[in-house]
Amino acid sequence: MSQRYFIVRSVVRFLIVMSFTSSLLIGCAKAQRSMPQEVSPEIEPAKAIQLRIIPAGHDSAYPDSEINPADSTTMDQVLYRGNEVEFKKVISLPDPENPRDRPLFLVWHEDVLGSPIREAHYEYRIESVYNEKRRAATREPVSFDPETRRWFIPFESLFGRREFDVDPSEKQHLRLDLLLADHSRVELQVRFRALGPVPPIEHLGSRGLVNNLGKLTSTEMFQNARSELVLHEESLSNPTRRTLHYWVKAVQTGPFHLTSNLEVTRYYLDGKPSCSLLVDTYTCFADVDPVYRRTENGHLEAQMRVGLKIGEGVKKEQFASSSGQWVSIKIPALATMRLQWIAEPDGAPVDLPPPVQRQLVWTVAIWKDFFSPVVPENRSYSAAETWSVTSTQFEGGFSRDIRVGVEEPDFANPRRVDFARTREIASDSFTFAAQGS
Repeated sequence: MSQRYFIVRSVVRFLIVMSFTSSLLIGCAKAQRSMPQEVSPEIEPAKAIQLRIIPAGHDSAYPDSEINPADSTTMDQVLYRGNEVEFKKVISLPDPENPRDRPLFLVWHEDVLGSPIREAHYEYRIESVYNEKRRAATREPVSFDPETRRWFIPFESLFGRREFDVDPSEKQHLRLDLLLADHSRVELQVRFRALGPVPPIEHLGSRGLVNNLGKLTSTEMFQNARSELVLHEESLSNPTRRTLHYWVKAVQTGPFHLTSNLEVTRYYLDGKPSCSLLVDTYTCFADVDPVYRRTENGHLEAQMRVGLKIGEGVKKEQFASSSGQWVSIKIPALATMRLQWIAEPDGAPVDLPPPVQRQLVWTVAIWKDFFSPVVPENRSYSAAETWSVTSTQFEGGFSRDIRVGVEEPDFANPRRVDFARTREIASDSFTFAAQGS
């Protein structure tokens, strides 16, 4: 009896010990599974994840389900460095105001890392060209599409309403934190550059100044034409926080003519009967004025061309009358720039004939009294024969086009000039005819 009791008690003790040991092992196993583990070193996450940039499908809130993430495009060309992924090509962001531009998403599949991804978060920050962090990183959840089993980050969630301010000189940083089904964790650093769309620009103001020319006197109009006649003035703005490039082109629709009527007073020695001609002089009685004045008329025509003054005239671009070439104007962030369309001399300067200095000399006969001898005395007269303007007319016409873009155009290579990446700001024709008062 006692032996059987001893055997039973030993078995019970053994079962209790085994049960306790088993519980400990199970608990340790559970604790071990709950601890995040690093992914297997045999897998290179940066290459395996196959990040892709995919536009939206019929539902703008989701990436296009018909696009296979395994199919790479030029926009998906990347560099891999350990756990770092860097897109080589600048990503052009869609225009939210253009219905043909579809939203973009950063996409990867659930099973690309072997064990399915169960949780995903990202932190986004911006680094300026001076390595300054312009935005503090915040942890956000990554969206998941259960139908296609893909994780995705909408670009709109990164840039919000500031897509027009996105400059390719800034580096965009994403830190991906992925938790897999086997409780391993993967962390990736993603870098890329982006270019915002062309913003809607308001043409601030435009005013023709030709009517003001008619308020000038003919002399004032002529004097101004020696350097420039201001024909039209307008302002352009850059409401974004990046540099914009305005495209400007002017074509003369007809010749620019400046026509002036002139006059000048000529001075001569008058050969009156009371004077006797001597060598190089006249001998006259003292009370005789031999200087003769005569008015002559002249005519002047000058060719001019259209030009553009930017800002306060620090920089000046010329437009030949027949070239019609585009010119790029760079406007800094949050700046406004004044443009002045002018008419300026084309080739020969617009100027009056040079003045002529006249020195007239004659001799007068002076008698102190009737019995005194004649005393000759030299007299002279100096005068400048200067031309003056009596009337001035100006006429001409040109057309100008203004567009705005986000990239500096290469006008030397027409194949690289992409009008689809610009917005038209203004396109007008002007005809001028002014008469000085």
